[in-house]
This record gives sequence, structure tokens and C-alpha cells, in this order.
Amino acid sequence: MKTTNAQDMDSLIVHMVVTYKSLRRLLAAVALIFLALLLAYRYWGDDTMMRYSISAYYHNQGQLFGFVPVRDLFVGAFSSIALMLYAYKGYTWHESQLLNVAGIALLVVATCPMEWTDAPEVAKDLVQLMDQNRNRAELIANAQIPDPAKDRAQKLQSTISKSEHEAQALVTDVGNAGTQDGLPQTVTGWAHYAGAFVFFLGIAWVCWFHADDTLKLIDDPTREARYQYLYRVTSILMALVPVLATVLYLCGLRSTVFWVEFAGVGVFILYWSIKSHELSDVQLPPSGVATPSIKGV
Repeated sequence: MKTTNAQDMDSLIVHMVVTYKSLRRLLAAVALIFLALLLAYRYWGDDTMMRYSISAYYHNQGQLFGFVPVRDLFVGAFSSIALMLYAYKGYTWHESQLLNVAGIALLVVATCPMEWTDAPEVAKDLVQLMDQNRNRAELIANAQIPDPAKDRAQKLQSTISKSEHEAQALVTDVGNAGTQDGLPQTVTGWAHYAGAFVFFLGIAWVCWFHADDTLKLIDDPTREARYQYLYRVTSILMALVPVLATVLYLCGLRSTVFWVEFAGVGVFILYWSIKSHELSDVQLPPSGVATPSIKGV
């Protein structure tokens, strides 16, 4: 049987550490890029309103920079993070299972949209959708197609333009009526909010009970205590996000919910950034010393 020398084992350990650090950094990077792009679209994009929740951007009909659908950005970012959480193996079996649950919960958030039933907001989205359809009809009308098809496309373009004016009038008529600050009315609505709760609480649980499992590998009590303090803080903040967002929503303070969720994603970025940095302080075992096994790998 072929034996592995100490140098090969050292190279393998370094490779595994670099891979883990890269995955942790990627988790933080995807979330950070998502927040940056979402913020850019919120203030400089073609949206028709300031949406009160990050999840509300699933229902947005606009495009970031004119070619990236905002809905795709939302679903793509959350799905990517969810799959990375599921693929990530924790230091212990329990941590791995918690991250699996958090990843599945976030995937539910991405694929089961929140309800979007408030009349003023739906009317504004309708205007945006009409504008996009009018542009599509104009594109067809200007294409090299037979005259009968061109005439039909031009008529359709005119019809959509009239409908767009009606939709704009509807926005004015509806005004601020129809706000529904209440519990979800559909299965997907309940699934969305349940997924969000499980995700944030799952990550909070990992931060509090498992983030410091690897701190025993740091040969510096001061740094170990510092990391432990940061993990406790991130755990508390992560747990507060869904609770505070729900209370604010039910109390009618919907305009603040977006920023609570935004901060929650920021704390998620902070946690994985700290975990990435922690690896830099880990004292790797010397050649020939077995590393702790991870169940389920």
C-alpha cells in the first residue's frame, strides 16, 4: 500500500484550509455584491417605488443597468448563498446540519415569493410592466417582418400605450389605499416568512454555539476571547433581525423593515468575514499529526 509522506500531507492540509477560506470569503462576497447592486438599483434604477422589504424586489419588473432583471438578481444571489451553505461542512456534525437547514430555508425564501397584494404597489408595478411590453411591441414592429405582421405589431403597440396611460391613471386613483399589514394569506407567503425565520435563527444558532468550536486551534488567549465576543454579538444581531422586522411590519412601520433586513444581511457578511480571518490565526498541526475528522464528509 502506498504511503503518504509528511510533505504531501502538509500540502493537502494547506489546500483544504485555502479552500475553506475561499468558500467563506465567497459567501460574504456574494452577499456584499448583492447588497451593493440592490442599493444602487433602489436609488438610481428605474423602480417605481421604495420597496419596504428586500423580498419585495422579487416582484420588481425592472432591470439593473438595463439588462439584469432585478428578480433574477434576488433569486440568483439567495440561491447561490443557499447552495454554498449546504455544500459547506462545519467543524462538527451538528454545525453541518444547522448550515444545511439554513441553506434549505434560504432556498425556500428565494423560490417562494412574499405576497404582493397592496393595490398601490401592484398598480405601480403594472405601469412598469406595461412600459416593458410596449418596448417589446415596438421592437417587433421595427423588425424585418411581413407587412401584415408589422401592422398588427403597431396596433398592439398603440393598444399597450393606451393601457399604460390607464395604468398610470390607476396609480393616481388608488393613491395610498389598500395597504395590508397582516398575516400571509397563501401557502407560499407563509413558507417565505417561515424560511426567513429559520435562516436567520439557524445562522444565529451556529454563531452562538458552534462558531467558537475552532477557537481552541488558536494559540493566543486574547485573540480567542476577541473572536468569541464577536461571534456572540453576531449571533444576537442575527436572532434579532426576523423578530424586529416582524414587529415593525405588524406595527405599520413598514418603511424601516428594508433597513432591518439590509442590516441582517450585513451581519451575515460580517460573520463569514470573521470566520475567514480566523483561519489566518489557526495553528495548524505539525506534520504527521491527524486533523480532527468531520462527520458526514
